[in-house]
Amino acid sequence: MEILGFVSLKDIVLLLIGGAIGYLVNILVAKQMDKKRGLVLQTTGRRIIVESASSCPFVVNDLDGNRLDNVYLINIRLWNKGKHHVERKDISVDHPLEISFDENAEILGEPIIFRGSDQIGLNIHKAEGNNYRVDFECVNPQEWSELGFFIKETPNVKVSASGRIYGQANDFSVSIDDSITSFFERITLGLLLLFICLSPFAFVWGVWWLFDEYSFAMLMSEPDSIPENLQRLLTYGTIVPMLAIMGYSKILFKRRGNPKTYPIDEDYRPDEVKNIGALWGTALSGKNYRVSNSSRNKGEIYVPNDKNI
Repeated sequence: MEILGFVSLKDIVLLLIGGAIGYLVNILVAKQMDKKRGLVLQTTGRRIIVESASSCPFVVNDLDGNRLDNVYLINIRLWNKGKHHVERKDISVDHPLEISFDENAEILGEPIIFRGSDQIGLNIHKAEGNNYRVDFECVNPQEWSELGFFIKETPNVKVSASGRIYGQANDFSVSIDDSITSFFERITLGLLLLFICLSPFAFVWGVWWLFDEYSFAMLMSEPDSIPENLQRLLTYGTIVPMLAIMGYSKILFKRRGNPKTYPIDEDYRPDEVKNIGALWGTALSGKNYRVSNSSRNKGEIYVPNDKNI
């Protein structure tokens, strides 16, 4: 009874919470240590190879002599994220590993092994239509290799994948879809955007607080007399505006060093406001919004793997 008298309800609650947290941590560690297969196919990039312009004094032809106006490269990475190696025998015979493109897409030539490990025995060959079968000898944990597909005219062509690996539950059609983002990416983007958007309001609040109860002279001459919370608020509030001022000042000085109508490098980049709008769309919807830098639709906000642009 005397021992119980020294233990409060708060201590008991904290003890239970600590035990629950320790149990959850043990489960997570056990899952991490558990060997499992985690082979994925991921679309890692959609890149511009060439886009035609009327002012170019040359033309681009394929190996057969046919003229090419717009060519794009789609990179797809094979990566073993798991803790266990995957061998050729682990691929289902009835459901082989395949990468598929929209039936209307025109793929130029044969896909290439773009970069990555050359020791996994990777090979890829065309099955039927726009379907490509992927095969390999063995992919160890954390090994990867990236494939390259050259596409004519449609950079945003729909890409999908299918297949069955024994001892693995990953859905290849989900991992290869670059039109969606993970929950953690959405949370990270949301926090970043809140940090950016709330900074000016923090600056206004901090300035009002400073001049209402203190003064700018006190901040300069007696900074120790200013509360730490106010100092933090002012510091946070000045970060984003100062970065914006520095960025736009750099562009302004660059423009002043050129004729007024002369285009600078920044004119060919997506607008920052549109970039922030695309990030907000991604954070709120989970769709991977991007701003196009293609000459065909420069500045357009779109979702990859969603429609042809």
